[in-house]
Amino acid sequence: MVLVRPRDSTLKHTGSAPTDGGRTLKWSSRVAVRSALAVAFLAASCSAPREDPVGAFVREKMQPGSAGFFIPSPVHRGEPVEAVLQVTAPTMSPDELQAELERIAGRIGVGASGAIRIASRMTATLVTDRECTITPKDPSDQAINLREGTTWRWTVTPRTRGSTRVTVTLAAPVTINGRETSYRVTTFEKTVTVTVTGSDVASDVLTVAKEYWVILAAVGAGLGALFGWLRRRRKRKRQAGFRS
Repeated sequence: MVLVRPRDSTLKHTGSAPTDGGRTLKWSSRVAVRSALAVAFLAASCSAPREDPVGAFVREKMQPGSAGFFIPSPVHRGEPVEAVLQVTAPTMSPDELQAELERIAGRIGVGASGAIRIASRMTATLVTDRECTITPKDPSDQAINLREGTTWRWTVTPRTRGSTRVTVTLAAPVTINGRETSYRVTTFEKTVTVTVTGSDVASDVLTVAKEYWVILAAVGAGLGALFGWLRRRRKRKRQAGFRS
């Protein structure tokens, strides 16, 4: 009889196939690497600065140019004069543009100029710090023609003697989050001297005198009525004393 010895079931495998522990270790390592990459990407996204929409508009939609402003000075009170703002291509320097505006006006005045960024559509407004009648001669909102230049004009009539500060503001409309707002490009501010003539002074004196005469007449009429009432009252008292 031949005895057959059974194989030992406890023998270890020495092949190259990975054990369950090895598979688990590799899977954990991949998850850790992917998580680290996701965290790094998120941190980079959060730390990256967001682009300013106004800065992007200025860089992408606007181009270099020149702007000049001119208004006659001195002027007489009540005299209408024309204030002018113009933008052109940078082929004309700001100083040249200002000199050209003064030449066209044909009289001395005050002005300002500077290099600016120009959009395809711009707006301009003019205000004063003292009483003036301001009448626009061109639309405030205009499409810009750099080749020929774009001009805004106002008729300004000062009503007060002395120094009047004139401020003109040039702006470009920009859309942020679906809403249009105004981006201020530049502001020019100049002081105009307003004078008066001898006839103006005489007219002012007469006007003041008329106003004072009206006041004095009203006061005189009031005092006369008061004195008359007091006199009648005293007379009634005397008559009542005689009767008693």
